[in-house]
Amino acid sequence: MNTHNKQSENDDIILTEEEKELSSFTKKSATALKKELSACKKQASEYLAGWQRAKADLINYRKGDEARRKDAVRYATEDFIAQCIPILDSFDMAFRDRNTWEQAPENWRRGIEHIYAQFLSVLRDNGVSQLTPLNEPFDPSQHDSAGTNPVDTKKDDGIILDVIQRGYTLHDKLIRAPKVIVGHYQE
Repeated sequence: MNTHNKQSENDDIILTEEEKELSSFTKKSATALKKELSACKKQASEYLAGWQRAKADLINYRKGDEARRKDAVRYATEDFIAQCIPILDSFDMAFRDRNTWEQAPENWRRGIEHIYAQFLSVLRDNGVSQLTPLNEPFDPSQHDSAGTNPVDTKKDDGIILDVIQRGYTLHDKLIRAPKVIVGHYQE
């Protein structure tokens, strides 16, 4: 194999035919390798972007799943609470009939009132709130109208005059809308 012949420092390098073929092959190979490298980089970039999207989707799914799980735990007692509401209605009916209530022995009344207070306390501790929207504006998304009564002033039009049946919420969710009588003004 011939080596490079150097005539002087400033002269060009002289290549043999074999070296010229190798150089041409290397240039072609380098071009092909550059194209292949570029394609590999592009493919790697696509894979990375896809992996990052999949990872973000998984993180979002886990967050959503955790939120759904928390809501399920938070509202797991909803059916039980709905079954307790008629009991509360029975207490309200008993307290509403003042004449009969006043005729019962005082110790018995205090005992019943204490049981009612304990029951409400347990429900409050579990996120239940009573809704008694007396003198508030009627909102059909939050209240169930059982009828209207005429009122003398325009300012009382659409105002809740009486609560026939209390409503209940569990945390921020309406379990039962209160049944109300709404004022209606006519000129």
